[in-house]
Amino acid sequence: MSSSSSRLPLATLTCCALLGALLTASPVAAQTREAATPSDGVPLPDRSITAQDDAASVEVNPAGLGFMQSVEFQYNLHLATPDYARTVDSGHAVFLAAGAGGLGFGFGAQFLFSPDIGGPDVPGDYRKYTFAGALGDGDTFSLGAAFNFFGADRSQALDDLRTIDVGAQLRLSQYLAFGLFARDTNTAYLSQDAALPVRYGAGALLRLWDGRLQLDQEVGYTRESRFIDLTSRVVLEFVDGLRFFGRGEFRVTTDRAIAASALEGVTAGLELSFGSIGAQAAVVGQYEDGAKLTGHSYSVWGSPSKKRSLITLRERWVLFELANSFQDLPSAGFFGPSAENFTQLLINLDEIAASDTIEGVVLNVSSPGLGWGQSWELIERLQALRAAGKKTVAIMQSADTRSIMIASVAEHVWMTPNIVYEPLGFQAQLLNYEEVFQKIGVKAEFLRVRDYKTSPEAYVNAEPSKESLEQVNAYLDVLFDGLVGAIATGREKTPEQVKGVIDNAPLLPDEALEQGYIDAIIYPDEVEDQLKQTFGKSIVLQKGWRRSPTSEERWERNPAIGILVISGAIVSGSSGASPLGSGALAGSDTIIGSIQRMRRNRNIKAVVVRIDSPGGSALASEQMYRELRRLAQEKPVIASMGNIAASGGYYVAAGTDEIFATPLTLTGSIGIFTGKFSFGELADAVGINITGLPRGERSGTYSLWTPFNDEQRAYVAKYIAYLYRLFLTQVAHTRPLTVAQIDEVARGHVWTGEAALQRELVDHSGGLIQTIRRAEELAGLKPRQARYEFYPGSGAMLSTLQQTRAHSWLAELVSWRSAQDEDLETLKLIAKPFTQTLRALGAHALYPMLYEQGEALMLPPHVIVIN
Repeated sequence: MSSSSSRLPLATLTCCALLGALLTASPVAAQTREAATPSDGVPLPDRSITAQDDAASVEVNPAGLGFMQSVEFQYNLHLATPDYARTVDSGHAVFLAAGAGGLGFGFGAQFLFSPDIGGPDVPGDYRKYTFAGALGDGDTFSLGAAFNFFGADRSQALDDLRTIDVGAQLRLSQYLAFGLFARDTNTAYLSQDAALPVRYGAGALLRLWDGRLQLDQEVGYTRESRFIDLTSRVVLEFVDGLRFFGRGEFRVTTDRAIAASALEGVTAGLELSFGSIGAQAAVVGQYEDGAKLTGHSYSVWGSPSKKRSLITLRERWVLFELANSFQDLPSAGFFGPSAENFTQLLINLDEIAASDTIEGVVLNVSSPGLGWGQSWELIERLQALRAAGKKTVAIMQSADTRSIMIASVAEHVWMTPNIVYEPLGFQAQLLNYEEVFQKIGVKAEFLRVRDYKTSPEAYVNAEPSKESLEQVNAYLDVLFDGLVGAIATGREKTPEQVKGVIDNAPLLPDEALEQGYIDAIIYPDEVEDQLKQTFGKSIVLQKGWRRSPTSEERWERNPAIGILVISGAIVSGSSGASPLGSGALAGSDTIIGSIQRMRRNRNIKAVVVRIDSPGGSALASEQMYRELRRLAQEKPVIASMGNIAASGGYYVAAGTDEIFATPLTLTGSIGIFTGKFSFGELADAVGINITGLPRGERSGTYSLWTPFNDEQRAYVAKYIAYLYRLFLTQVAHTRPLTVAQIDEVARGHVWTGEAALQRELVDHSGGLIQTIRRAEELAGLKPRQARYEFYPGSGAMLSTLQQTRAHSWLAELVSWRSAQDEDLETLKLIAKPFTQTLRALGAHALYPMLYEQGEALMLPPHVIVIN
């Protein structure tokens, strides 16, 4: 910052003038100092009960721990000048603290000398140990407490002394804050006849120009004292990381008979910050019979949580591991495996592209569990990194089709020698279960609206219909073109050359290198050597990256963009993990609660709805749609479609103002179906006798044991026809199409994101980052000005309701009390391999099992497995 550097002499002169003015000022009247107590800690270079939010908060005000965001170590030293050795306070201290999300803890060990503690029983040398904690919201307020105990080699009284401090901090804005502190609140006795006096402090802080100018005023009072202590503090930072600070301490009497005030002492110094490490130094002057320099203080600190830095470290490299499964909303717990946060990965790559401290990115690619839409978004982010001038390297530890597609976009592609280069392409496998159900005596009955709503065909047909084949083939063509295009563009090949490699795969490592599909063959432990050879310098990789605001930036009240993630099959009730395999369930209660919280949160200026869902319950989809429409009346709401946003997933997206989809997104499928599985034949085969006792003409419509009759079928058909019409009407409210026009492109038809854009079912082609940029624009914000708040919280557990629904048909069979014991055992033997088969097939094939018999569903047209 050359423009700021020219102001350095002015900053120096300003601080020198401040110190000189304070040191040459004459006291109004000399005051008698009150005796110090052992609870007074080491004199720190710079301190503030309102602004302190580092490890030294353990001593100054424990509430400051609630504003910390990481771990910090701090060492402080205060020395008396030779003329004042053993006549003024001195000592050194170690502080260690950690905090995150409003919760903070700290420890301090201080080794002190104070002449005012003297006497035959209480020597001047002693120790102070502190445990402190704080709780707050991490942004606005924090409450803290500290427990102190003491030690001295020759004082039993100090060894027995225990004191408690409490404090509070309130940050009304990035400009104004208040602090409160009370020391020795627990009536602690150092001698038998007198308790340590309680000391109170209150402060107010004014911060201007991003905290480069701070004006801090504190008022202190000791119980039953005739004096009030005033401390005025100023901080100046004309250059990033170079701060000058000064404090003046005054004492004012409260006795009207001898009303007077005096300057007690001054402190002035500077701080040098290099981001994660820094140091302070200060000189201390006191008044007795005149201005005298009595001591000097020093402090060094280190923390991953950074401050503004005097120097900017450039040419940093970041390593990302793409070796695990990724989800837009990771889940963890007893139901389903944990996964990496794909949404956060995209945001990290976007911020790296805009960062002037990152030179390059290395991707370790090893069969990442990404969908096709996610793969497109990751490729687009790598292209953005290259456009921003960042170096990109992809290291393939697996060379399957999707890994090659992603890695090929990097500037440099390296591969380990123990694998082969095999972009085999892919095939779709359409699964049909009609014959399986016939063999085991299960009848599947489903009704649908429109020919392209072919999802039930998997259960009622022996093979796919022409409508299914038409849609799936169209989607495969787009995927294949995307695969070929990514490799051809990244490796500067023609599409024909790439197709030739796919048709004749695999290539051995040497062949892939010779033909230019990779640039080097290395082992994983040779990465840094290869980086040095390629770029001509030693490179240290930082594993993972996430932008963390500096301590100054955490004062800012930046507006927020809410990111609502709707991931997995849509169900009524709570979100959680699917019992049918890996994946999530998007529960209407959870999603609607999140929408309502975002609507009430005035700091959220716009909302991005990230959808990766095949749909599900028609009722739950409608409820989410309506709640999003309420939200859109108050704030911009934009949808980002990931791998899939079909049927009920599209219904939810239609509740937003605008829709983004990647070219490889699977969307549309506007249609309805419903039905049931009946087990009457299976019951007959195992000897179960079913006796129905109906009440009402329509009773038993969704019975597990009997198929639909004609009247029941007509009733169900009328019901889903109504829901389809409602679907079209709701979509027409937010799309630039009439109901008739939507029906022409609906009818259960699935479209790629590109085809949906051409038919005006979506508004823009792009991924999550483009959606965020649009939301920022509509909210009147600059790119990356806002922070991001994710909804709902990750790791939600599967609700009991969904567990029951997922296995309701099986539970009813196994718990049927009318059967004989031997029949139950036979039934269990039949059910065991069947349930194992269901589990192996996974949620993609078994979504209807998640819902009640006869529940209206919005799901994709066919079960598609792409290998």
